[in-house]
Amino acid sequence: MESLAYLHTALLYESTEPAPELRDLSELLPSPTSAAWLSAQVLAAALVISTAGSAMAATGTVQTNGNPLNVRSTPGGPVVSSLPNGARVELTGRRSGNYLELANGTWVSADWVAVGNTSPTQPPSGTDRAVGFVNTSGEPLNVRSAPGGAIVGTLPNGTRVELTGRSSNGFLERTNSTWVDGRYITYSQPPVTTPPPSPTPNPGVGASSTAFVRTNGSPLNVRNAPGGAVVGSLANGSRVDLTGRRSGEWAERTNGTWISSNWITTNPGTTPQPQPPTPQPPTPQPPIGGDRGTKFVATNGSPLNVRNAPGGTVIGSLANGSRVELTGRRSGEWVERTNGTWVSNNWLVNDQSGNVGGDISFGRVRTNGSPLNVRSSPGGQVVGTIPNGSRVALTGRRSGSWVQLERFGEWVSGDWIVME
Repeated sequence: MESLAYLHTALLYESTEPAPELRDLSELLPSPTSAAWLSAQVLAAALVISTAGSAMAATGTVQTNGNPLNVRSTPGGPVVSSLPNGARVELTGRRSGNYLELANGTWVSADWVAVGNTSPTQPPSGTDRAVGFVNTSGEPLNVRSAPGGAIVGTLPNGTRVELTGRSSNGFLERTNSTWVDGRYITYSQPPVTTPPPSPTPNPGVGASSTAFVRTNGSPLNVRNAPGGAVVGSLANGSRVDLTGRRSGEWAERTNGTWISSNWITTNPGTTPQPQPPTPQPPTPQPPIGGDRGTKFVATNGSPLNVRNAPGGTVIGSLANGSRVELTGRRSGEWVERTNGTWVSNNWLVNDQSGNVGGDISFGRVRTNGSPLNVRSSPGGQVVGTIPNGSRVALTGRRSGSWVQLERFGEWVSGDWIVME
């Protein structure tokens, strides 16, 4: 009788209905009283109490990786606030899917709340902020502008990444709005491994921290990622500092940008040979005679343009008659000054008077607009071109229709030269 009275009192506490009128026990029990029936009624009452207890209020603790936990208006609904890691929360005991209800009627992800001695489940469900780590075989992980979009950078293996929880087509969003491939993100920091060396390293370029740009005279593109967007350029001959990291043909600079390793060398005096299928650049010709040393500007009176690279951007000018100190390096018609800038050799002479010798004369290239071929000998191999309209100095030597240029002793067709 005392047990039934306790059960009745407990059920009354959980109910909001008015208390039922108590009846005599003899009216409730069958006659004769069955011990089995009494046990069944006690068990049923205990089950009711157990079911009610599962929805009773509880206390939990926010346990994240350090980030705040989103608080939502409904299960999976809009975020209305957040709770710091370690915060104590009062729970109603109600659950909807993977969300728990707080005492104030809002909801949080059950993955990040420990109730009693229970730890939250890892990894996150994908709807809340999280921290992951790049886990590749050693290569850097591409960072993209959108899921599967353009590459805007890379992250080394083992890098910690802050994630918003958003995902799309297998890509995860970082808190800076860029995206990474979720297949290479784990929620525990992986051991960092060194990528294996390239099976076909470029000659002269390895893990050295210093290299030099060697092109056919054109500036070398600088990119934000291997094969990525062009963000600048380097003049031929420029010194570059490298991290030693490679991705295919691309080498990383210490400022995080990338350049093609096909156009760099660790030896300032050599020219690297690019790997197939990249076209091989022409080999720079060695200085000849007066190409090294001192020359003088000889124009029609106009100043001579000074450029940052062969055919590059104009960064200054030299007055007619100016003395020019040369390194001996050249690319086509362009010769390098000792300060690293470049000028057209078509407007330079060895003598300040404007003449190299009594046989020197000047003419103009006059074609149909196309550049004029420059040959190693009369009718020989083409070694360069001269733009239409260029002024050229001639030695006075001829061979049939061919005339010899004062610069480097090369030859051009006299049919396309108009003497001044």
